[in-house]
Amino acid sequence: MSDFSSEQGGHALQEQQIYARSLQTDLINLLTRINQMTISASSNAIASAVEDAESNHNVDDYGRDITPLALSSTAPDDTNKNESHYCCICLEAYEEAHAAQEAHTAFEITACSHMVGKSCLSRWLNCPSPNANTCPYCRKQLFERPESQPSQIDTLEEVTQLWTRVEHTMAKLLQLCEQRRERFGCQGTIGGVLREFLKEVNYEFFLNDVGYCLEYVEGPKPWVLLRSVDWHA
Repeated sequence: MSDFSSEQGGHALQEQQIYARSLQTDLINLLTRINQMTISASSNAIASAVEDAESNHNVDDYGRDITPLALSSTAPDDTNKNESHYCCICLEAYEEAHAAQEAHTAFEITACSHMVGKSCLSRWLNCPSPNANTCPYCRKQLFERPESQPSQIDTLEEVTQLWTRVEHTMAKLLQLCEQRRERFGCQGTIGGVLREFLKEVNYEFFLNDVGYCLEYVEGPKPWVLLRSVDWHA
């Protein structure tokens, strides 16, 4: 082989090595992102379940009972449905407390001094409504709620797109290894090239605790197996 041909071959091999590194980086970034999203989705599902289980706000933490004597002296009627006599949630008049049953008693909210039915407020504070952490009368915030998490549908769509990119990257890698073997011999078979490549990728996964491992599978049509793994088990 002439010096010119050797130089061309060396340049082509160098270009393929650079391209291989870019594919390697893409695989690491894609699978790391998928791993992070999988863990996050699992954590969010657990957090959501815990939040639902712990959504038991005690109405007494947000105000005080109002006795009939403390209510406005204005007699309730259909033309005067103010908060002193009528609950803004159910629009019913307040009742006096009865030992034998849960009465619809008046309750004053500390944060804003508005009055609502105590039993209604208790149900309101523990319902799934986005505004259930506010006064039902003026919407003043009574307690903070955790920030909403991305929907499962959005997460699923992104993960699906990421897996498609992984498949395309793997196909490019196999094609590159075959071209490299045909042109340069590659100091061995395509399996040897891929194993060395995948060894470096897996080492990055090990260092960053990414729960995936790539393995070369021999056969008439070589391919790469992706499996879940716990590196520190």
